Amino acid sequence: MKRSYILMRVDGGARVGIGHIMRCLALAQALKTKNHEPIFITRPTAKPLLKRLTDDGFKYLFLKEDASVEDDAAEVVRIAKNIDADWVVTDGYQFHTEYQRSIKSAGFSLCCIDDIAKYYFVSDVVLNQNLGAEYCFSYSHEPYCRLLLGNKYVMLRREFLDFKKQQRTFSRTASRILVTLGGSDPNNQTLKVLQALKRLKGFSSDVKVVVGGTNPNIASLEIYLKELPFDAKLFKDVNNISSLMMWADIAISAGGSTCWEMAYLGLPNIILVLAENQIPVAEQLEKKGVSINLGWWEDVKEENIVDCLSILINNSERREKMSLIGRQLVDGYGTQRVVACLEDFKNSRYSDKR
Repeated sequence: MKRSYILMRVDGGARVGIGHIMRCLALAQALKTKNHEPIFITRPTAKPLLKRLTDDGFKYLFLKEDASVEDDAAEVVRIAKNIDADWVVTDGYQFHTEYQRSIKSAGFSLCCIDDIAKYYFVSDVVLNQNLGAEYCFSYSHEPYCRLLLGNKYVMLRREFLDFKKQQRTFSRTASRILVTLGGSDPNNQTLKVLQALKRLKGFSSDVKVVVGGTNPNIASLEIYLKELPFDAKLFKDVNNISSLMMWADIAISAGGSTCWEMAYLGLPNIILVLAENQIPVAEQLEKKGVSINLGWWEDVKEENIVDCLSILINNSERREKMSLIGRQLVDGYGTQRVVACLEDFKNSRYSDKR
């Protein structure tokens, strides 16, 4: 069977975070098992992210850092023609309608991973994996465009699927806290959370803090951790965050893709919204009872975090209920559904041409 090539056009780093690359990695892993060869195209980005791709056996190509959107599209088309790509997949906020037309007019199938519904879509597929996307967003698109909307399309990396059958226990008092506020956390909300944990009365438990290599505050966070009156460790650029999520009783996180990972593993979490695109995600998760949404990071005070943690730590019934709802929302088959759609679209398109 001929191996098909799929270009994944996505960026990651201190400015845009790592979520886009991580969910594309989940899709790439699933595509590879179906005899497809994903190749990443990205602007120069953090070395740990690139290492993550190569560790998983994926190749990547660089765009020029200062490439315009037009040059970006032209380079993607050139590479796609050179390897006879079957699909181009984009994930980011810069891939506007004219960018999409450049890819489509060159004869390539196009899938846009999107969570803001800002543009008119001429792509073949639009994928928004967020809870409520099917009714929270109004997508404008060409009649042929297939919309894959909602949490049934949540894409999970292999490391999470490995825990599918593992059960979670709920002690009367939660004692293990995971803090993970994105790959970069430029506004240092991690420190705010740690300061809040320090203020918790009678708190003598275990805290694990996960940061990305693009976080500019790693050195100062390591110093602060040594001052805390409880056991706290910092983990940088981890490849096993799924294990840390299974270890934890409660997580404090941003409102990005990591929320779906936690939901799948049944980990109750408290959300600080760090970007505008996270607002509807956090609101929907709280509405369903999966997470507690503290809101926009600038409005969240240490005492808000303290109050929320105090309640959740001592309420095992609520934690168990949050866990159950989360596992019901994310079944682990989302990536397979996306791959099946791409393959079905390509096969039907081939049949139409015969």
